Amino acid sequence: MIRCLLFCFILILIFEGVSAQRRFAPDMDLGGGIAGNIYIGDLNQKISDTRNVYPGFYISTRFSRKGTFFSSFNLGYATLSEQLHDGETMTVSGAGYQASTFFSTRIYSIDYRLQYILLKKIPYSPYLKAGAGLMRFAPFDLNGVNLATNLFSRPEFEDYSVFSYYFPVGAGFQYRANPHLYLSAEYNMYLSGTDYLDNIGSNGTKQGKDYFHSIQFSVYVRISEGRKNNNFPIIADVKPDKSIRPDKHEGPAKLAQDHSKIYKSKKSLTFKDYNRKKSGTSSGASPAKEPVVAKAKAPKPEKPVVFNSYQLSESASPVLTLSAVTKETEEKNKQYLIAEKEQEYLKKNKWTPYYIQEGDSWETIAQEYGVMVEVLRKLNGAEKGSKAAVGRKIRIPKD
Repeated sequence: MIRCLLFCFILILIFEGVSAQRRFAPDMDLGGGIAGNIYIGDLNQKISDTRNVYPGFYISTRFSRKGTFFSSFNLGYATLSEQLHDGETMTVSGAGYQASTFFSTRIYSIDYRLQYILLKKIPYSPYLKAGAGLMRFAPFDLNGVNLATNLFSRPEFEDYSVFSYYFPVGAGFQYRANPHLYLSAEYNMYLSGTDYLDNIGSNGTKQGKDYFHSIQFSVYVRISEGRKNNNFPIIADVKPDKSIRPDKHEGPAKLAQDHSKIYKSKKSLTFKDYNRKKSGTSSGASPAKEPVVAKAKAPKPEKPVVFNSYQLSESASPVLTLSAVTKETEEKNKQYLIAEKEQEYLKKNKWTPYYIQEGDSWETIAQEYGVMVEVLRKLNGAEKGSKAAVGRKIRIPKD
């Protein structure tokens, strides 16, 4: 009954974690650790009995979104051993066989686990962990004989597989040393689906399946950021939608047209003024005798006038050439997006308090929570270029 409830709980966690990470690009961590394992079964029924603690190690790859749910794939190796100590007795003998009161086994495992952070805002964050996996074990006796193939060590009808499913469940604390390094210590219980980790089955004195528990110490390093540089799109790389007609923009076009008129009139006025100056008459009276004037050199054509992204060529019909989206336009769009996001968060009025820790910056906090750094600064009254003060309480908008 307990294993069925645990299995349903694990399925719910897997569904929640996978659906959350399918909607958002997750971060990726690579890590591993060491463990001390204690067997619980027919040869040892006390969790507090730590006389035989055996080592193990594992490697893991985990994924997360906003540091709340971690899903991980784990490869593990563990060793277990136990024997009857002085003063302990166990009668598991029958006709034709003699049970071994000593065993040693090596366990190879692979599993998938989900880790849920309970309190994310403090440096030492407690968490719960659960998963499911498959393991292979091989019990040996004191002389190194494989008990799984030794039919004289158990009743004739008891034949078992050296493969078994198991459910790892546990709890621990995680410490974030910096945005890319995580340390953790945890306790795990490995509930197996077999009663033959010790090669003793139905004739054993303990009811239920064998299992083992362990204390583990882990180190994780973040090797990729899932949401890096995705706060807002780069407008220059977006292809225009031809179905949408932009608003009529007459400013530069009118300016170009006025410039063309001024240029032509300037040339005409200059030529008339030149003739009047040579003849010595004013513009109101006609000269009595018009002197012979040497042929004036044609003025050099002026360079085309450039108005930011609009270029005017000197021709009968001015031509306007529109270049790619300018930096000014892109900056305006960015500022518009920042203002929209700020109003959206203020309207929702849902916040998460956060105390700035050592090594934090506005950029790392915004990246971790999926918020634009400019919006985060504005919501907390921080000027551009200012540093994140350690210990300061800020508010982070919730999606």
